[in-house]
Amino acid sequence: MTLRFCLQYMKKKVGRPPKSRRKQPFEVQGKNGAKLTKHGVIIHCKHCKAPHHNSGGCRLKKDGISSEDAKRMVAESQQAQLANQRIDEPLNAISQVLDKLFTFTLFC
Repeated sequence: MTLRFCLQYMKKKVGRPPKSRRKQPFEVQGKNGAKLTKHGVIIHCKHCKAPHHNSGGCRLKKDGISSEDAKRMVAESQQAQLANQRIDEPLNAISQVLDKLFTFTLFC
């Protein structure tokens, strides 16, 4: 009689049961082993191949510039930035040396 009484109040819960605990990111398993995160990955636009945005946020695409022209423009701007860095590197090295000499002479 007590068993029947207990079974009346113990009914199966509706829905999927919860997990026992939330797994850490390194514990998540995919089909082929542990699933890797995209933390630290820089996204690139498919339209112009520039970093830090996708094609949905591409200003060149919104302005109506074709993909080939956009890629060419981005490549030219990156080459110009590299050329400017090459010019600035010796100047930065010289200025650092001068700063060290100046601070050394002040403290002596």
